[in-house]
Amino acid sequence: MPNAPEAVSLPVVGMTCAACAANIERALKKLPGIGDAGVNCATNRAAVTFDHSVLDVPAIVEAIRDVGYDVIVRPGGHMTDGIWPAAIRRASSIDGCRVL
Repeated sequence: MPNAPEAVSLPVVGMTCAACAANIERALKKLPGIGDAGVNCATNRAAVTFDHSVLDVPAIVEAIRDVGYDVIVRPGGHMTDGIWPAAIRRASSIDGCRVL
């Protein structure tokens, strides 16, 4: 029996337009083990389903960072919840399409 796909929604920093979201989505869909990837610039989130036996969340985060964006991670390596402080939203829009 195949593994059930896992799903994760990651908070992404640095997107300001649809092209940013498309850039991340293309990078994610190239990863082995990705079932689906959808990136929304308006919500600053990447929703990904994947096969955990092939891929893990740190590899997904790395793929996002490799194309020039960032994922907010709490100390200890845990992803943040859906609550985004205004300062994070401002910082992501100041830098344009990429996190520097």
